[in-house]
Amino acid sequence: MKFAKPGALIKFTSPDTRKFLNGVLVTSTTDNAEDRVWAKIGAVVLDGANGGTGNLESGVGPVTLNNIVPDGSVINAIIPKFTTAFASTLETDLIDRIEAYEDFGLRYDTDSETWKVITSTNLSTSTVFSLDEQGSTTDTNADASWWYKFTNDGNTYTVQYRKLDYFFESESQNKFHYDVKEKMYDYTTGKSVKDTVKILKTNSIVSTGNSVGYPITWQVVDVVTEIDGFQDNRKVKVGFHDDDDDGVVDNPELFDIFIEPTTSESTKFVFSEKYISYDNIERFRPYAATNFVVTKNETDITLSTTTYTDGQLFYFYDSAEDVVKSFSSTTNTLTTSTDYRARRGRSSIDFQYKHHAGQETRIDPSVSNIVDVYLLERTYDNLYRIWLQDGGTKPTSSTQDQLRISYAGILNPLKSLSDQIIYHPVKYKILFGTSAEEQLQATFKVVKNPKTNVSDAVIKTRIISAINDFFALDNWDFGDPFYFTELAAFIHNQLAPDLLTVVIVPNQSGQTFGSLFQINSAADEIFISGATVDDVSIITALGANQLAASGTVVTSSSTSTSSTTSGSAVSGSTTSGSGSSSGSSGAGY
Repeated sequence: MKFAKPGALIKFTSPDTRKFLNGVLVTSTTDNAEDRVWAKIGAVVLDGANGGTGNLESGVGPVTLNNIVPDGSVINAIIPKFTTAFASTLETDLIDRIEAYEDFGLRYDTDSETWKVITSTNLSTSTVFSLDEQGSTTDTNADASWWYKFTNDGNTYTVQYRKLDYFFESESQNKFHYDVKEKMYDYTTGKSVKDTVKILKTNSIVSTGNSVGYPITWQVVDVVTEIDGFQDNRKVKVGFHDDDDDGVVDNPELFDIFIEPTTSESTKFVFSEKYISYDNIERFRPYAATNFVVTKNETDITLSTTTYTDGQLFYFYDSAEDVVKSFSSTTNTLTTSTDYRARRGRSSIDFQYKHHAGQETRIDPSVSNIVDVYLLERTYDNLYRIWLQDGGTKPTSSTQDQLRISYAGILNPLKSLSDQIIYHPVKYKILFGTSAEEQLQATFKVVKNPKTNVSDAVIKTRIISAINDFFALDNWDFGDPFYFTELAAFIHNQLAPDLLTVVIVPNQSGQTFGSLFQINSAADEIFISGATVDDVSIITALGANQLAASGTVVTSSSTSTSSTTSGSAVSGSTTSGSGSSSGSSGAGY
């Protein structure tokens, strides 16, 4: 009972072959019955065992659960409550290490349910998470269980963190819509309404060869935004369902139940291939797994021109390799390819996608003409510019309902009876500065004319002024794309002859020179510059070292570099409403 505390999750299994359905044990063949049930601990009286006597005097047990669990159910596992706060002693320790410019890591100790420091001599540089050496004190840099890694150059800290994302993707026929800011509430149930992706019970699982037997429901948690701002509506980020919004998921085993990543492991990968989109941007799209020979290690393969054809693709999934290679029949060798990527998951899945529209976005089916109105309010514009300059609380745009209330009285008399006005609040999308998203933060590298007498400080100030003029509201329309060549030409015109060259270099590690030369915005977005003189660097000449990403970005006013672990995802053929389609596949990041 050590981990039986409020907020912990308990997994119950059946005492025999029966399964769970609506709080009772039923025969294993009952439709929609599940082989496990999860319950969250709501309260614990004293030691949770009433001194070993069991029930309290009132007749109820000393542990209160948020779910109905049938008598005789067997406790199979307990997931302790996750601690999200640092102890005061740890905070003091972290401050001391930071002031001393030490390298260190932070790991989570599940046994004590606390965060602990990994010293520089024990901190592993591996990007692969591992619990094998957690808590190691051998001073051999073996502990790879860190969640956060802090390194510094004697002046600036770089913070790397691990995360896991789940993606659901349709190859071509299904499109997803999700607004992170739009929250809906069902007054009849007293709960929020969520967009969901339901894996249908007819899908099979590998271990048994039978159907799952019950639907597996994921909730949509975010859209997928590429580094250039493009939102790919073929896929969404999904997460474990949380029906009551208490921050504790209903079933943390959804991925393992359906994917079974360690069963027939070589078949549990989905692949993507790189392609050049219509706007000349590198992107990835689903690619059939049948094009790959999948095995754990390269040593498992015996190369032969009689066995493999030229160009045959191989994927080696061992964590130490994790690489795609292409076979050359001419040299009988393998060459690493970056044109493909693999993630754990499954494809060819029957699913149902359900999107809930808010009351303010419902459309009157009787009207024959829909008018989309995009509005950028002056109050929001003024407050946003003040926030960019002075800081404070970031302002938010009005909701669709607020716009309708504010402007329907003005616009309704102007529309026809058959018109339906849909209001879209426009929001700013920040480029370049520390207030921008990590993938959009950048540094302007400038080569000054050596014959000019203008100081570096004046050059920087004039460049920022030119950038702000370029992004003046009158120069842009909602949804317009940004092209750096246009900005560069504008800066040159404004600063000639004092400036010779200006380029833009991304700050985020992993991005390459040129990745920010074109940035797209959504129809309800408009660009604004967040660059300051700190984002301008005067250099003497352009070289390869000057065009490399610095690896330093700012997140929530703290310097960090994100390092993403391989997540997983599922997707497949769609069944939505009365229509159905097939041929979709999935990928995870």
